[in-house]
Amino acid sequence: MKGIYKFFNDVQLDKKEFIELDVSDFEKAQVKKRLKQSLKKKKKRVKRWRQIAVAMLFMGLSGAIIGYTFPAHAGSIPIVKNIFQFIDGDRSFLYENYKEFSTAIELSEMSKGVEITINDALYDGETIFITYSLKSKKKLGDQLRIHDTSSSLKDADGMAWGSEIKRVDDYNYVGLLTVGNFGTNVGDTAYLVWNIDKILMEKSNTIINGHWRFAFSVEATSKYTQIVNKSSSLDGINVTIRQITHTPMSTIVYVRQQLDQHILDYWDNIDLDFTMTDDMGNNYDGLNHGGRGYPNDIRTGKTFGKVDERATTLKIMPHVRLMKSSVNDDEPIEEKNAFGETVVRNRAVEVEDFKEINLEPIVIELKE
Repeated sequence: MKGIYKFFNDVQLDKKEFIELDVSDFEKAQVKKRLKQSLKKKKKRVKRWRQIAVAMLFMGLSGAIIGYTFPAHAGSIPIVKNIFQFIDGDRSFLYENYKEFSTAIELSEMSKGVEITINDALYDGETIFITYSLKSKKKLGDQLRIHDTSSSLKDADGMAWGSEIKRVDDYNYVGLLTVGNFGTNVGDTAYLVWNIDKILMEKSNTIINGHWRFAFSVEATSKYTQIVNKSSSLDGINVTIRQITHTPMSTIVYVRQQLDQHILDYWDNIDLDFTMTDDMGNNYDGLNHGGRGYPNDIRTGKTFGKVDERATTLKIMPHVRLMKSSVNDDEPIEEKNAFGETVVRNRAVEVEDFKEINLEPIVIELKE
């Protein structure tokens, strides 16, 4: 974005020639995005070489600083290369190809000495992944939490937001925001507004009150959906694989869970999960989606990494954990958390019964 601002500084304008009009945040974001793409195409070659030289210098300096702090991740320095892989080493396989297919957003907001930048976004048709970086003028400590308010996704009939943030050095942090579980109304273009009003430094229990607001859109990646509708049932539990969607960087499995009434009458916590393998000997793990629907009929899913191109079949193994519990008679306690929100501390829970059920695997022939 700095290149755009520099470009504007060199342009001579007569303010009297223009009439200022109100535009939405989405329109502003789209103008910035198109302008940046246009500038990239029109730049002269000599400027291109100058930018490459500056970028190489920046990468060298950043690599020396951040590589010293995290030597094991020097090949995936987040500010320079790939936040997707850096943010969660345990699930780095899931984000292996995400950077390649993400869209550069590059929107920044400064407030109270803290600059937050939306770097990249990726929308696979089910979940939106957004990488961001945070730069502070003072040390903020090892552990941060971001508090957002009045954030929204256009046309969504339900959302689940989740954010992870990691320290790079004393003044820099990177994060990954995931937005999902929003039904089928969003379409192939997702329009988001993300409002941040507080940053919590957990160790010192100190809050920075500010205002960081972002509005942008992101297009869904190309995808192919295979309708499956194959089921496995046991003891009043029915699991149906509805469909599988393949994208350039992921495999999304959509599931329907149906329960008989006697299951709901006895058990008060029912947790469905499933694992996936293929005929090439690969074992896949992934990220669960939130569920939606009614207690006896829930639609959910899971995002896995990209399936081996040599595979011809997938085997999905559903397993369900059932728990019956009770609580004591003590009154719940209301208290305020670090953000000043009123929360209710749950009463003590005692597990009375627990059961795990492994359903028969569901085998799916992959279509080319």
